[in-house]
Amino acid sequence: MNAAEYCVILEEVLIGATARMTQEWLRDHPHITLLSWPPFSPDLNPNEHVWAMMTKEWQPQNERSVKALEPHVRDVWGTIERRHRIIQRLVDSMPRRHQAVIVADGGEYTKY
Repeated sequence: MNAAEYCVILEEVLIGATARMTQEWLRDHPHITLLSWPPFSPDLNPNEHVWAMMTKEWQPQNERSVKALEPHVRDVWGTIERRHRIIQRLVDSMPRRHQAVIVADGGEYTKY
């Protein structure tokens, strides 16, 4: 078995089974309303923007282990957390982001 064959098995068996189980579970719970959400829509995910801010602050040259990485992540997060106005602007922009995705019909990139 080569890597490509292994990936096909994973796709068909593992992912396919998980997707079927999820669909069955949702059918058994009709009180849960699914939202129509465009795939791959980082414009609508504030976490993506926070991660982007973190990577701008990132200096990984010294983080060669999990032990060294954790304090660095906490420090970078702390610099963003202290700039709460940035996060507030991100939250305030969500209605505009939603409208931009609606206008783009979920199929085009927006300025966000």
